[in-house]
Amino acid sequence: MCWPWCCSTRPACIWLSLTAAILLAGLALLAPLGWAAFTSGLALLGLIVAFDTWHKRNPLSPLLMAGCRVLVYSTAFLAISTQLTWQLLAASFLLGLYVVGQTFVAKTVRWLGPAIGPLPAGMALLDALLLACLGAWLSTTLALLCFGLTLFLQRYVRGT
Repeated sequence: MCWPWCCSTRPACIWLSLTAAILLAGLALLAPLGWAAFTSGLALLGLIVAFDTWHKRNPLSPLLMAGCRVLVYSTAFLAISTQLTWQLLAASFLLGLYVVGQTFVAKTVRWLGPAIGPLPAGMALLDALLLACLGAWLSTTLALLCFGLTLFLQRYVRGT
């Protein structure tokens, strides 16, 4: 199926269709988990689409990206709980600040070049720090492993 309004090549239509199917499947998985999780997932979907559509020349794109990351935290949390906690809000705020800074640097500071590549891996370090503060040692260890794995895989896939 090719949507005439979205793309001019068949491979692009296939990727767009696959992407839409995955996003809708994610919403379908959230639906039975409650209104809060579904609504948060719907907001996340909207921000993802907004970011993908307008991030290139949009000076507010760091805020859109931070909103996406914050809603990932919130949606995952609301899938298992209905109460927002101060820990979640604090973690989301710190992650949002990190992502705004990272995205701003990646968009504006050209002279850093390849040095900005490892910045996305820093999110796993932030996760590890926050999890350690909560005493979740197994999760902290997994976040640290994700940090190392991200750095390793960025040898083959660019981190920008």
